[in-house]
Amino acid sequence: MLATLRLSLSRELRRLDVFLWKTAMSLQGGADLPEADASDMNHFIKEFLTILPVLGVEVFRGRSSKWDDALKAGEELQYDSPIFQVSVKKHGGTAYGQIIDGEFTVLKGSAIAAEVTRKDNVVESTRRQFELRKQLHERLNNEGAIVIDDKGIATLTRDVPFSSPSAAAAFVQGRATANGRREWRTKDNDTYADWEGRK
Repeated sequence: MLATLRLSLSRELRRLDVFLWKTAMSLQGGADLPEADASDMNHFIKEFLTILPVLGVEVFRGRSSKWDDALKAGEELQYDSPIFQVSVKKHGGTAYGQIIDGEFTVLKGSAIAAEVTRKDNVVESTRRQFELRKQLHERLNNEGAIVIDDKGIATLTRDVPFSSPSAAAAFVQGRATANGRREWRTKDNDTYADWEGRK
């Protein structure tokens, strides 16, 4: 029984190796597809990979699981950008973010505000931003992506992508708005804006 299981597993692993090797090959070395069909296929794949994270499927995102080890060792892995950090003043914690697949992503394990706080006497656009941040915070909390301990400190249990560094900074600090280009900093204290200007 055990020998049969090993043989079956070995076959499956070989199939996986062949699949990974074939998918890594360029289309130019395979069947002769018309250029228009190859272009359509590439466009479909890009759209497919863009929509999956919106649906909560993170398996194809750019960051590997080596993040946790790199963070513990104080190292940075080579990805789309350096790792940025911002202080979460309400709880004395730190949130970490990085550009992954073109989106500013707040990384798993980041400390964030346990709630989004609203200020009185704000303009309508700020009030709308507050409502959006609050809804996102509640949704992620309900999904288990935010864990709040007995001291009221919230931590992300998965990566969360945002449309901009400012949206990410506002979210982790529990505010309606923030200037993420100035607040997110590298370990060398360069702002996101400084880094972006050198790219």
